[in-house]
Formats: sequence, C-alpha cells, structure tokens
Amino acid sequence: MRRFVSKLAYKLNDFIAYKNALGIKYDTSRVYLLELDQYNLEHGNYALLTKELAEGWALWHAGKSESQDRSWIPPIREFGRYLRSIGESDAYVLDKEYVYYDLDWQKETTEGNRIQLIERHKLPTGYEEAYEEYNDEPIEIAGREYEIDVSRVFGSDTYKEVRTMLEAPDFPLKKEYIAMKKKFENLKETYDKKKPRKSFISRFH
Repeated sequence: MRRFVSKLAYKLNDFIAYKNALGIKYDTSRVYLLELDQYNLEHGNYALLTKELAEGWALWHAGKSESQDRSWIPPIREFGRYLRSIGESDAYVLDKEYVYYDLDWQKETTEGNRIQLIERHKLPTGYEEAYEEYNDEPIEIAGREYEIDVSRVFGSDTYKEVRTMLEAPDFPLKKEYIAMKKKFENLKETYDKKKPRKSFISRFH
C-alpha cells in the first residue's frame, strides 16, 4: 500500500484513521489524498493545507480529468474541515463556489438565454478555458457557500472575529433567526389559546 510522503503525511494518516474510526473505509478517497500528498511534495512540500496547495491541486486534477465527475473534491474539503476541527484554523477548506453556466456553450447558435447557476466544480471539462478565451476574462464567481460549526466558534477564542460577526444585530442570518423565532412564538401562543377539541374520528365513534 502506498504511503503518504510529504510533510502532510502524519496529518493525512490521522485523518484517515479518524474516518475509519467512524466506520468509513475511505479507500477511494485515500487515492485522491495520495495525489494531493504527491502534489504537495512536488510543489513546495508544505506542512499546512494552504489555499495555494488545495486550489492548485484541484486545478491540476481538473485539467487531467476527461470526465465531468468531481468526486475528488469532497475528500480534500473534508480534510481541510478536519484540520480546522483539531485546531488548525489556518487550514484551507475548498468552499463551494457558484457560477453561471451557459447550457448552449458548445452550440454555434443559441435559442433564448439558457443560463443555469451551478457549483463551479460541476462545470464540464474545458468550459472555464472556453469562457476565458471568449470573454477575455476569468469566469465570474456568482456566490460562495460556507459552513460554520457554531458550537466550535463559540467554544474557542480562535474565532473571535467570526463570533463578533454572528452576534452583530445586523447580521442577516441572525435577523432571519430572530424573525422566525418570533413567528414561531406567535403561532405557539395562538395555538395554546385554542380550546381542546375532540378529533374528527372521536366525534363519530
């Protein structure tokens, strides 16, 4: 069995051991992690999963893949999340980027404007290169999706800035939460005021 050889080796081994302890074999994902490890060895050999390393490997892998399958991305994203969970706050997590995709990009003529918002890693092979060549600029990122472990954020001083953001009264998600909580409390109050009634079935039996 191939071994990890870069400066990330022991972290990669620990990560796979962690997955195995959860009952996950992770054999296929290990192949992708081995590729990341080899890429790291040949491109600086860092002891930290940096943005340059993760995205560089992702672009390299996307370039050599002829299929539209992007199953090689989740293992690297999970590895980054694992590193953060054990205290490496600087570990990079491949986030979900969303872009606008022209469904008719390979056709000479198009009918209508068939544009779809999709995750960037699901773009067909060659689309980004064709887009950049035609528009003379990189593809525009329409949005990003981030995941935050709230319990970890509020349990560590490492995430003071994130905690400040979450606690800000004008933070959009907090405002939505407060509004939904108020709506729930109003509905509950209305429901509690109603007199108990027999069910439809009990009134006829």
